[in-house]
Amino acid sequence: MKRLSLALCFLALVAFASNSALADTFNFSFGNSHSLFQGSGILTGTSNGDGTFTLDSVTGTTAGQSITGILAPGTFPVGLFQVPNDNILYFPASYGFGNTYFDAGGLSYQLADGTDVNLFFSNGEFIGRTFGPQSIGLLQGSRINITAGTSPVPEPNTLALLGTGVLGMAGVIRRKFAA
Repeated sequence: MKRLSLALCFLALVAFASNSALADTFNFSFGNSHSLFQGSGILTGTSNGDGTFTLDSVTGTTAGQSITGILAPGTFPVGLFQVPNDNILYFPASYGFGNTYFDAGGLSYQLADGTDVNLFFSNGEFIGRTFGPQSIGLLQGSRINITAGTSPVPEPNTLALLGTGVLGMAGVIRRKFAA
């Protein structure tokens, strides 16, 4: 029984020994009160370890519409001289000569009315492109501001590792009281 317990503990440590990533949050806003194309919200992403983050979710509003979800990489309709979205955030701003937050692929998400939005960098400026029922390929230039969120959220590996540690301690305490 003791060998089985040690084997299970070893397997649990091996399974959860990977580097636990943190889901980081970022506040974003672009446009102003005089602009038709404006938005704000929260981006959530996982660090790639090189100053980039793969964005997993986005919430907020754009052009008065609620953001319903992020589009998978490579799904935003591409036009002339544009590459598919990759949902990569450079933080702090470090892409290209202008030190921007997005590359040419950018971030893509969908609004409540079905419009797809792509925020990307092109020719030295931040651009937003919409594509959907309300507009076809509308381009809007704007500046985007992104700031770090308040606190990172632990990923499931971190919580699983904590849980196995608590279970192990409970087993040790139970054996001490049983003896």
